[in-house]
Amino acid sequence: MKKALIYILLAIALQAEAQTSASVIADSLYRLGNYSKAISFYERENAAHASLQIARAYLALGNQDKAVEKYENIVAANPQAQVALFELGKIYFNRNQIQKADSLFRELIKKDSLNPQYYYEFGLINTTENLVESQRLFKKAYQIDTTYIKAIYQIGKTNLMFLKADSALAYVDKGLLLSPNAPDLINIKTQSHFFDKNYYSAIEQYNRLIGMNQASLFIYKDLAECYIGTNQYELAICTYEKLLQYNEEDADVLYDMGLAYKELEAPDYAVKLIELSIEARYYNFSDEYQDIGDIYLKQKKYNQALIYFKKATDKDGGNPFLAFKVCLIVDLHFKDFNTKLSYYQNYLDKFETKQEFQTDYAKKRIISIKEELFMKGE
Repeated sequence: MKKALIYILLAIALQAEAQTSASVIADSLYRLGNYSKAISFYERENAAHASLQIARAYLALGNQDKAVEKYENIVAANPQAQVALFELGKIYFNRNQIQKADSLFRELIKKDSLNPQYYYEFGLINTTENLVESQRLFKKAYQIDTTYIKAIYQIGKTNLMFLKADSALAYVDKGLLLSPNAPDLINIKTQSHFFDKNYYSAIEQYNRLIGMNQASLFIYKDLAECYIGTNQYELAICTYEKLLQYNEEDADVLYDMGLAYKELEAPDYAVKLIELSIEARYYNFSDEYQDIGDIYLKQKKYNQALIYFKKATDKDGGNPFLAFKVCLIVDLHFKDFNTKLSYYQNYLDKFETKQEFQTDYAKKRIISIKEELFMKGE
Protein backbone atom coordinates (compact mmCIF):
# COMPACT_ATOMS: atom_id res chain seq x y z
CA MET A 1 0.00 0.00 0.00
CA LYS A 2 2.82 2.33 0.93
CA LYS A 3 4.64 1.54 -2.31
CA ALA A 4 1.51 2.28 -4.35
CA LEU A 5 1.11 5.63 -2.61
CA ILE A 6 4.74 6.47 -3.28
CA TYR A 7 4.32 5.68 -7.00
CA ILE A 8 1.22 7.88 -7.19
CA LEU A 9 2.97 10.79 -5.48
CA LEU A 10 6.00 10.33 -7.73
CA ALA A 11 3.79 10.34 -10.85
CA ILE A 12 2.08 13.52 -9.69
CA ALA A 13 5.43 15.16 -9.00
CA LEU A 14 6.80 14.19 -12.41
CA GLN A 15 3.65 15.48 -14.13
CA ALA A 16 3.89 18.78 -12.25
CA GLU A 17 7.57 19.05 -13.18
CA ALA A 18 6.77 18.37 -16.85
CA GLN A 19 4.07 21.03 -16.81
CA THR A 20 6.41 23.51 -15.14
CA SER A 21 9.09 22.75 -17.73
CA ALA A 22 6.60 23.21 -20.59
CA SER A 23 5.45 26.49 -19.07
CA VAL A 24 9.01 27.82 -18.82
CA ILE A 25 9.74 26.88 -22.44
CA ALA A 26 6.43 28.34 -23.63
CA ASP A 27 7.00 31.62 -21.79
CA SER A 28 10.47 31.88 -23.28
CA LEU A 29 9.19 31.24 -26.80
CA TYR A 30 6.41 33.79 -26.29
CA ARG A 31 8.84 36.50 -25.14
CA LEU A 32 10.97 35.84 -28.23
CA GLY A 33 7.96 36.21 -30.52
CA ASN A 34 7.84 32.55 -31.57
CA TYR A 35 4.10 32.47 -30.92
CA SER A 36 3.05 29.32 -32.82
CA LYS A 37 5.63 27.18 -31.01
CA ALA A 38 4.70 28.81 -27.72
CA ILE A 39 1.08 27.79 -28.30
CA SER A 40 2.11 24.17 -28.86
CA PHE A 41 3.83 24.12 -25.45
CA TYR A 42 1.07 26.02 -23.65
CA GLU A 43 -1.44 23.46 -24.94
CA ARG A 44 0.35 20.78 -22.92
CA GLU A 45 -0.72 22.53 -19.72
CA ASN A 46 -4.08 22.72 -18.05
CA ALA A 47 -3.74 26.06 -16.30
CA ALA A 48 -5.36 29.49 -16.42
CA HIS A 49 -2.02 31.13 -17.23
CA ALA A 50 -1.53 28.88 -20.26
CA SER A 51 -5.04 29.58 -21.59
CA LEU A 52 -4.49 33.34 -21.30
CA GLN A 53 -1.11 33.12 -23.02
CA ILE A 54 -2.60 31.09 -25.87
CA ALA A 55 -5.19 33.84 -26.43
CA ARG A 56 -2.46 36.47 -26.37
CA ALA A 57 -0.29 34.46 -28.76
CA TYR A 58 -3.12 34.18 -31.29
CA LEU A 59 -3.68 37.91 -31.02
CA ALA A 60 0.04 38.55 -31.57
CA LEU A 61 -0.12 36.35 -34.69
CA GLY A 62 -2.95 38.50 -36.01
CA ASN A 63 -5.56 35.75 -35.67
CA GLN A 64 -8.20 37.82 -33.88
CA ASP A 65 -10.99 35.29 -34.44
CA LYS A 66 -9.04 32.56 -32.66
CA ALA A 67 -7.93 34.96 -29.93
CA VAL A 68 -11.50 36.08 -29.26
CA GLU A 69 -12.62 32.45 -29.11
CA LYS A 70 -9.96 31.66 -26.49
CA TYR A 71 -10.67 34.79 -24.44
CA GLU A 72 -14.41 34.08 -24.47
CA ASN A 73 -13.76 30.52 -23.27
CA ILE A 74 -11.67 31.87 -20.39
CA VAL A 75 -14.35 34.37 -19.37
CA ALA A 76 -17.10 31.74 -19.64
CA ALA A 77 -15.14 29.43 -17.33
CA ASN A 78 -14.22 32.21 -14.89
CA PRO A 79 -16.35 35.41 -15.03
CA GLN A 80 -14.01 36.96 -12.41
CA ALA A 81 -10.99 36.82 -14.71
CA GLN A 82 -10.43 40.58 -14.96
CA VAL A 83 -7.30 40.41 -17.12
CA ALA A 84 -9.07 38.31 -19.76
CA LEU A 85 -12.17 40.54 -19.58
CA PHE A 86 -10.01 43.65 -20.00
CA GLU A 87 -8.05 42.33 -22.97
CA LEU A 88 -11.18 40.95 -24.62
CA GLY A 89 -12.91 44.30 -24.17
CA LYS A 90 -10.09 46.07 -25.98
CA ILE A 91 -10.30 43.60 -28.86
CA TYR A 92 -14.06 44.14 -29.13
CA PHE A 93 -13.46 47.89 -29.30
CA ASN A 94 -10.75 47.55 -31.96
CA ARG A 95 -13.13 45.39 -34.00
CA ASN A 96 -15.82 48.07 -33.66
CA GLN A 97 -18.03 45.76 -31.59
CA ILE A 98 -18.98 48.70 -29.42
CA GLN A 99 -21.90 47.18 -27.53
CA LYS A 100 -19.87 44.16 -26.44
CA ALA A 101 -16.93 46.35 -25.40
CA ASP A 102 -19.29 48.70 -23.54
CA SER A 103 -20.82 45.80 -21.61
CA LEU A 104 -17.45 44.37 -20.58
CA PHE A 105 -16.03 47.66 -19.32
CA ARG A 106 -19.16 48.42 -17.32
CA GLU A 107 -18.68 45.03 -15.69
CA LEU A 108 -14.99 45.69 -15.05
CA ILE A 109 -15.70 49.03 -13.37
CA LYS A 110 -18.17 47.27 -11.07
CA LYS A 111 -15.47 44.76 -10.15
CA ASP A 112 -12.80 47.41 -9.53
CA SER A 113 -14.03 51.01 -9.34
CA LEU A 114 -10.54 52.37 -8.55
CA ASN A 115 -8.74 51.16 -11.67
CA PRO A 116 -8.08 54.25 -13.83
CA GLN A 117 -7.35 52.14 -16.91
CA TYR A 118 -10.91 50.84 -16.96
CA TYR A 119 -12.34 54.37 -17.04
CA TYR A 120 -9.83 55.42 -19.69
CA GLU A 121 -10.63 52.53 -22.04
CA PHE A 122 -14.37 53.03 -21.42
CA GLY A 123 -13.85 56.69 -22.30
CA LEU A 124 -12.26 55.74 -25.63
CA ILE A 125 -15.30 53.60 -26.41
CA ASN A 126 -17.62 56.55 -25.75
CA THR A 127 -15.68 58.94 -28.01
CA THR A 128 -17.47 57.34 -30.95
CA GLU A 129 -20.92 58.39 -29.74
CA ASN A 130 -20.89 60.49 -26.57
CA LEU A 131 -18.08 62.99 -26.07
CA VAL A 132 -19.58 64.39 -22.88
CA GLU A 133 -19.63 60.94 -21.28
CA SER A 134 -16.14 60.13 -22.56
CA GLN A 135 -14.84 63.37 -21.04
CA ARG A 136 -16.39 62.42 -17.69
CA LEU A 137 -14.69 59.04 -17.83
CA PHE A 138 -11.29 60.51 -18.76
CA LYS A 139 -11.57 62.94 -15.86
CA LYS A 140 -12.47 60.09 -13.53
CA ALA A 141 -9.33 58.22 -14.65
CA TYR A 142 -7.29 61.37 -14.01
CA GLN A 143 -8.84 61.87 -10.56
CA ILE A 144 -7.77 58.36 -9.59
CA ASP A 145 -4.28 58.77 -11.05
CA THR A 146 -3.07 62.33 -11.64
CA THR A 147 0.06 61.03 -13.42
CA TYR A 148 -2.02 59.35 -16.14
CA ILE A 149 -0.72 61.24 -19.19
CA LYS A 150 -2.94 59.44 -21.71
CA ALA A 151 -6.02 60.59 -19.78
CA ILE A 152 -4.64 64.14 -19.59
CA TYR A 153 -4.13 64.13 -23.36
CA GLN A 154 -7.69 62.95 -24.03
CA ILE A 155 -9.13 65.58 -21.65
CA GLY A 156 -7.13 68.31 -23.38
CA LYS A 157 -8.07 67.04 -26.83
CA THR A 158 -11.78 66.91 -25.98
CA ASN A 159 -11.69 70.41 -24.45
CA LEU A 160 -10.13 71.64 -27.66
CA MET A 161 -12.93 70.01 -29.67
CA PHE A 162 -15.39 71.88 -27.42
CA LEU A 163 -13.42 75.08 -28.22
CA LYS A 164 -12.33 75.38 -24.59
CA ALA A 165 -8.72 76.28 -25.27
CA ASP A 166 -8.02 77.59 -21.76
CA SER A 167 -9.27 74.37 -20.16
CA ALA A 168 -7.22 72.33 -22.63
CA LEU A 169 -4.09 74.29 -21.72
CA ALA A 170 -4.71 73.88 -17.99
CA TYR A 171 -4.66 70.09 -18.26
CA VAL A 172 -1.91 69.88 -20.86
CA ASP A 173 0.44 72.02 -18.77
CA LYS A 174 -0.04 69.56 -15.89
CA GLY A 175 0.91 66.75 -18.23
CA LEU A 176 3.97 68.59 -19.51
CA LEU A 177 5.24 68.95 -15.96
CA LEU A 178 5.29 65.15 -15.85
CA SER A 179 6.62 64.62 -19.39
CA PRO A 180 8.03 67.87 -20.85
CA ASN A 181 8.73 66.40 -24.31
CA ALA A 182 5.47 64.52 -24.92
CA PRO A 183 4.66 65.36 -28.58
CA ASP A 184 0.91 64.73 -28.23
CA LEU A 185 0.64 67.16 -25.32
CA ILE A 186 2.78 69.78 -27.07
CA ASN A 187 0.53 69.42 -30.12
CA ILE A 188 -2.61 70.10 -28.04
CA LYS A 189 -0.91 73.11 -26.46
CA THR A 190 0.11 74.41 -29.86
CA GLN A 191 -3.38 74.03 -31.30
CA SER A 192 -4.86 75.79 -28.27
CA HIS A 193 -2.61 78.79 -28.91
CA PHE A 194 -3.49 78.65 -32.62
CA PHE A 195 -7.26 78.62 -32.05
CA ASP A 196 -6.90 81.53 -29.62
CA LYS A 197 -4.90 83.37 -32.34
CA ASN A 198 -1.98 83.55 -29.94
CA TYR A 199 0.26 83.19 -32.97
CA TYR A 200 3.65 83.96 -31.43
CA SER A 201 3.22 81.24 -28.81
CA ALA A 202 1.90 78.87 -31.46
CA ILE A 203 4.92 79.57 -33.70
CA GLU A 204 7.27 78.69 -30.84
CA GLN A 205 5.49 75.37 -30.21
CA TYR A 206 5.11 74.45 -33.89
CA ASN A 207 8.84 74.93 -34.42
CA ARG A 208 9.49 72.87 -31.30
CA LEU A 209 7.44 70.02 -32.79
CA ILE A 210 9.30 70.30 -36.11
CA GLY A 211 12.59 70.12 -34.17
CA MET A 212 11.31 66.90 -32.61
CA ASN A 213 10.79 65.37 -36.09
CA GLN A 214 7.01 65.79 -35.80
CA ALA A 215 6.67 67.88 -38.97
CA SER A 216 3.56 67.27 -41.03
CA LEU A 217 1.45 68.85 -43.72
CA PHE A 218 -0.99 70.19 -41.11
CA ILE A 219 1.73 71.63 -38.89
CA TYR A 220 3.31 73.50 -41.78
CA LYS A 221 -0.09 74.85 -42.92
CA ASP A 222 -0.90 76.19 -39.47
CA LEU A 223 2.65 77.54 -39.04
CA ALA A 224 2.39 79.44 -42.34
CA GLU A 225 -0.91 80.95 -41.20
CA CYS A 226 0.75 82.03 -37.95
CA TYR A 227 3.53 83.75 -39.86
CA ILE A 228 0.98 85.55 -42.04
CA GLY A 229 -0.96 86.54 -38.91
CA THR A 230 2.20 88.13 -37.47
CA ASN A 231 3.26 89.77 -40.77
CA GLN A 232 6.34 87.56 -41.07
CA TYR A 233 5.92 87.06 -44.81
CA GLU A 234 9.42 85.83 -45.61
CA LEU A 235 9.09 83.03 -43.05
CA ALA A 236 5.61 82.27 -44.37
CA ILE A 237 7.05 81.88 -47.89
CA CYS A 238 9.75 79.51 -46.60
CA THR A 239 7.02 77.44 -44.97
CA TYR A 240 4.91 77.43 -48.15
CA GLU A 241 7.95 76.10 -50.01
CA LYS A 242 8.07 73.18 -47.57
CA LEU A 243 4.36 72.59 -48.15
CA LEU A 244 4.90 72.44 -51.91
CA GLN A 245 7.26 69.51 -51.32
CA TYR A 246 4.16 67.55 -50.30
CA ASN A 247 2.21 68.64 -53.39
CA GLU A 248 3.74 71.07 -55.86
CA GLU A 249 0.31 71.71 -57.40
CA ASP A 250 -1.54 72.59 -54.19
CA ALA A 251 -3.70 75.46 -55.42
CA ASP A 252 -4.34 76.91 -51.94
CA VAL A 253 -0.66 76.95 -51.05
CA LEU A 254 0.31 78.54 -54.37
CA TYR A 255 -2.37 81.21 -53.91
CA ASP A 256 -1.43 82.01 -50.30
CA MET A 257 2.23 82.15 -51.29
CA GLY A 258 1.33 84.58 -54.06
CA LEU A 259 -0.49 86.79 -51.54
CA ALA A 260 2.59 86.73 -49.29
CA TYR A 261 4.73 87.98 -52.18
CA LYS A 262 2.08 90.62 -52.83
CA GLU A 263 2.50 91.89 -49.27
CA LEU A 264 6.27 92.02 -49.86
CA GLU A 265 5.60 94.11 -52.99
CA ALA A 266 7.08 91.49 -55.30
CA PRO A 267 4.42 91.64 -58.04
CA ASP A 268 6.12 89.36 -60.57
CA TYR A 269 6.33 86.45 -58.12
CA ALA A 270 2.84 87.20 -56.83
CA VAL A 271 1.25 87.14 -60.28
CA LYS A 272 3.11 84.00 -61.35
CA LEU A 273 2.07 82.06 -58.25
CA ILE A 274 -1.55 83.16 -58.38
CA GLU A 275 -1.71 82.17 -62.05
CA LEU A 276 -0.25 78.76 -61.14
CA SER A 277 -2.93 78.39 -58.47
CA ILE A 278 -5.60 79.10 -61.11
CA GLU A 279 -4.14 76.43 -63.40
CA ALA A 280 -3.99 73.97 -60.51
CA ARG A 281 -7.69 74.53 -59.78
CA TYR A 282 -8.63 73.81 -63.40
CA TYR A 283 -10.52 70.53 -63.45
CA ASN A 284 -9.34 68.27 -66.27
CA PHE A 285 -11.83 65.36 -66.09
CA SER A 286 -9.03 62.80 -66.53
CA ASP A 287 -10.53 60.41 -63.96
CA GLU A 288 -13.96 60.62 -65.57
CA TYR A 289 -12.53 59.84 -69.03
CA GLN A 290 -10.72 56.83 -67.56
CA ASP A 291 -13.94 55.59 -65.96
CA ILE A 292 -15.73 55.72 -69.32
CA GLY A 293 -12.76 53.97 -70.93
CA ASP A 294 -12.94 51.19 -68.32
CA ILE A 295 -16.65 50.73 -69.04
CA TYR A 296 -15.96 50.27 -72.75
CA LEU A 297 -13.09 47.86 -71.96
CA LYS A 298 -15.45 45.61 -70.00
CA GLN A 299 -17.81 45.67 -72.98
CA LYS A 300 -14.86 44.77 -75.24
CA LYS A 301 -15.43 47.95 -77.25
CA TYR A 302 -11.75 48.62 -77.60
CA ASN A 303 -11.87 51.44 -80.13
CA GLN A 304 -14.23 53.47 -77.95
CA ALA A 305 -12.15 52.66 -74.87
CA LEU A 306 -8.98 53.88 -76.54
CA ILE A 307 -10.66 57.14 -77.53
CA TYR A 308 -11.47 57.94 -73.91
CA PHE A 309 -8.12 56.84 -72.53
CA LYS A 310 -6.43 59.08 -75.08
CA LYS A 311 -8.65 61.93 -73.89
CA ALA A 312 -7.53 61.18 -70.33
CA THR A 313 -3.86 61.30 -71.33
CA ASP A 314 -4.46 64.57 -73.17
CA LYS A 315 -5.74 66.03 -69.90
CA ASP A 316 -3.19 64.31 -67.65
CA GLY A 317 -0.16 63.93 -69.88
CA GLY A 318 2.31 63.71 -67.02
CA ASN A 319 0.85 60.52 -65.58
CA PRO A 320 3.18 57.57 -66.43
CA PHE A 321 0.74 54.97 -65.07
CA LEU A 322 -2.05 56.19 -67.31
CA ALA A 323 0.23 56.34 -70.36
CA PHE A 324 1.45 52.80 -69.68
CA LYS A 325 -2.14 51.56 -69.38
CA VAL A 326 -2.88 52.96 -72.83
CA CYS A 327 0.15 51.07 -74.19
CA LEU A 328 -1.18 47.84 -72.71
CA ILE A 329 -4.65 48.40 -74.17
CA VAL A 330 -3.19 48.92 -77.64
CA ASP A 331 -0.82 45.96 -77.23
CA LEU A 332 -3.48 43.52 -76.00
CA HIS A 333 -6.44 44.48 -78.14
CA PHE A 334 -5.11 45.81 -81.45
CA LYS A 335 -3.37 43.85 -84.19
CA ASP A 336 -1.16 46.39 -85.94
CA PHE A 337 2.43 45.92 -84.70
CA ASN A 338 3.61 49.32 -85.90
CA THR A 339 0.89 50.99 -83.82
CA LYS A 340 1.94 48.98 -80.77
CA LEU A 341 5.57 49.90 -81.38
CA SER A 342 4.79 53.62 -81.65
CA TYR A 343 2.89 53.68 -78.36
CA TYR A 344 5.67 51.95 -76.43
CA GLN A 345 8.30 54.14 -78.06
CA ASN A 346 6.37 57.31 -77.21
CA TYR A 347 6.07 56.06 -73.63
CA LEU A 348 9.85 55.62 -73.37
CA ASP A 349 10.51 59.01 -74.93
CA LYS A 350 8.48 60.66 -72.21
CA PHE A 351 8.79 58.46 -69.12
CA GLU A 352 11.91 56.29 -69.47
CA THR A 353 13.44 57.56 -66.22
CA LYS A 354 10.18 57.65 -64.23
CA GLN A 355 9.04 54.08 -63.56
CA GLU A 356 11.58 51.22 -63.62
CA PHE A 357 9.14 48.30 -64.02
CA GLN A 358 7.10 49.92 -66.79
CA THR A 359 10.24 51.08 -68.57
CA ASP A 360 11.76 47.58 -68.55
CA TYR A 361 8.51 46.07 -69.79
CA ALA A 362 8.21 48.62 -72.59
CA LYS A 363 11.79 47.95 -73.74
CA LYS A 364 11.21 44.19 -73.79
CA ARG A 365 8.00 44.61 -75.76
CA ILE A 366 9.72 46.87 -78.29
CA ILE A 367 12.35 44.17 -78.88
CA SER A 368 9.67 41.47 -79.23
CA ILE A 369 7.54 43.59 -81.60
CA LYS A 370 10.56 44.40 -83.77
CA GLU A 371 11.34 40.68 -83.96
CA GLU A 372 7.73 40.02 -85.04
CA LEU A 373 7.99 42.70 -87.72
CA PHE A 374 11.30 41.27 -88.93
CA MET A 375 9.81 37.79 -89.18
CA LYS A 376 7.00 39.25 -91.26
CA GLY A 377 9.51 40.99 -93.50
CA GLU A 378 8.39 44.48 -92.55
